[in-house]
Amino acid sequence: LLLERLKTVGESSVDSIYPYAIGEFAKHPLMFMKIIILLLARAWYATYMMWWEDKILLFQSFYLIPAISGIIYGIKRHKDKLLEIIFLISVIFFFWGMASLFGPILRYMVPVMGFVVAFSAVAWDALINKFNFYGKIGLNSNSLPE
Repeated sequence: LLLERLKTVGESSVDSIYPYAIGEFAKHPLMFMKIIILLLARAWYATYMMWWEDKILLFQSFYLIPAISGIIYGIKRHKDKLLEIIFLISVIFFFWGMASLFGPILRYMVPVMGFVVAFSAVAWDALINKFNFYGKIGLNSNSLPE
């Protein structure tokens, strides 16, 4: 419904989009927020032709959810590396913002997926250390690289 009304406005100029978006937010805030949330989420799993999006979302959740935990754990545990963590998070948010604004599809997030996977690895490593899985398989955590 919102997108149909946007088509009536036309795409003649970006300047006409902002007043329209503010007006729609004032008239229909709940629907407008749903659209914004959908656009932000689609950047993590969407494809241009909408192929296999449900499968991609399921696959992505295996490292997006741990990545959030890894960011929180990294901030709490490695306060000496806080500047580096904030820098990496800001790069992820930059690409996420650009992807959401100009075409919320997964391929625009590919350049920062390595950072996301790294934060995910932090969470998995913390979980493994918590339950001492390294010791159970004959390794000690001192012999592993940090």
